[in-house]
Amino acid sequence: MLGWAEQHPLASVRSHAARIRRDFADLTERRTNELAVDQAADEVARITAELAQAKNKLKALKHGTAPTATAAKPTGAQRSKEENTAIRTWAREHGYQVGTGGIIKQEIIDAFEAARPTTTLAEAS
Repeated sequence: MLGWAEQHPLASVRSHAARIRRDFADLTERRTNELAVDQAADEVARITAELAQAKNKLKALKHGTAPTATAAKPTGAQRSKEENTAIRTWAREHGYQVGTGGIIKQEIIDAFEAARPTTTLAEAS
């Protein structure tokens, strides 16, 4: 359709087609930027969770206690924002459809835990 409009004999139709093409290019760039921001936010959340895990391990080692690897599984209300973000990031990377907030389906949490059988959610995030 745009090809036809760009070749149309009327200047007003060609002008309209050019405007549409510019708007489409602008929308494409905005979408690309939003995806990049989302990916960067997921990466920051993952790294933040890893940092929190490393800090807890360091604290435990300084106090002469070993970090626990067999902690009870936290429920949705007990998981930190970083842990939930890590689960969502993992789920997206493995083809699950998961929202940016709210309750994470138990099926996804179970798959996440099964993929990391030797770690708890707190350690994995």
